[in-house]
Amino acid sequence: MTQDAVLYCEVVQFYARQMSLMEEGRVAEYAATFTEDGVFEHSLGWRLEGRQQIIDGTLGGLEHYAGKAMRHWFNRYVVEQEPDGTVRTSCLAMVSVVDQDGQVTFEPTCTVSDVLVRENGALLTRSRFLQHDTADLTRVWEGRLADSGATASAGTEQ
Repeated sequence: MTQDAVLYCEVVQFYARQMSLMEEGRVAEYAATFTEDGVFEHSLGWRLEGRQQIIDGTLGGLEHYAGKAMRHWFNRYVVEQEPDGTVRTSCLAMVSVVDQDGQVTFEPTCTVSDVLVRENGALLTRSRFLQHDTADLTRVWEGRLADSGATASAGTEQ
């Protein structure tokens, strides 16, 4: 296996562990996958700096999913290692949400752009930038357009 393939597999495994920690509500462990001064920001202008802000921001976000199963689906990874060892990644992400009745909805897709670094041999996120595929997230929640009542749900309309 080439070095590029080994790194690619390592990055995919890193994201699988990282997203599972958040989905399971293990927020402090999730935040520990970022560097101490890690940054998580969104194209809409919000920015979380440092592990404590990442913990607080994640806890606030998870409140919206109480009683539901949330899963992050990452795909189409681009993994590039810089000469200094920094790893730049981007991937497409989709979030599925399953409510207590088994109803599946989807969040708007987005591009996740990260800078990963190694600390004590382990990959950590130094910075993350999210760009959703819709400019107006205020109208969208779990795939529903609040204005119209339309639903994108498991490929069927309600």
